[in-house]
Amino acid sequence: MICLAWFIPMNAQKNQMEQKATYYHNRFEKRKTSTGEIFSQQKYTAAHKTLPLNSLVKITNKDNGRSVIVKINDRCPRNNVIDMSLNAAKRILVHKTGTSNVIVDMLDNNYLALWEKQDNIFQIFDRIEFEENYAVLDVDSTNNFEKTFLFIYYIKVLNIKDEISAKKLLNRFSQDLRTKCTIKKVNEQYFIYIGGFLSMEKAIDVAQGLKSNYLLYLEIKNNDNNGN
Repeated sequence: MICLAWFIPMNAQKNQMEQKATYYHNRFEKRKTSTGEIFSQQKYTAAHKTLPLNSLVKITNKDNGRSVIVKINDRCPRNNVIDMSLNAAKRILVHKTGTSNVIVDMLDNNYLALWEKQDNIFQIFDRIEFEENYAVLDVDSTNNFEKTFLFIYYIKVLNIKDEISAKKLLNRFSQDLRTKCTIKKVNEQYFIYIGGFLSMEKAIDVAQGLKSNYLLYLEIKNNDNNGN
């Protein structure tokens, strides 16, 4: 039996909280925030009542699995609410519902460079998602920089008995899918990584398609619990 798993590369989940996400009204544009910065709907920022100012957090929409990184630069008077810029809200589709239940993860400053580059990364996905049925990013899942992409998901095919079987599956997947498929060998075991995908929804859609065409068992897990 082959097992499929999707995972999101990230550090151990600490300082995680469930919150309600909203987004700023346009009337706050160009007003001064609590840090002294001028507010812009185009930046990836948010307001919160207690989270440290200038800290970075990852916000994940529980309804669709999409994530975005924001900097806390303002105060929100409401408890358990994180108020996002419009640009950040659009990235995880909060703007379509007005409010969403989200998971907020505290990040350290190692993610500052990624926060600054988000627009370029999302533009890649926007272009591909417009042209294809699901968004993919052609990057190497063993690369240390890629592991910091908090919003990229993969399908991991487990329990492949040998290299020949892995290559046969890879050839079949390459014909059926329009995304990167890579064989990895860890401790004499063979795995196939498929993706990455921008959201949990995209990865699950592809995994379900594989499940309907192959004798596969679908398991969902986080990479931190896998050890490989």
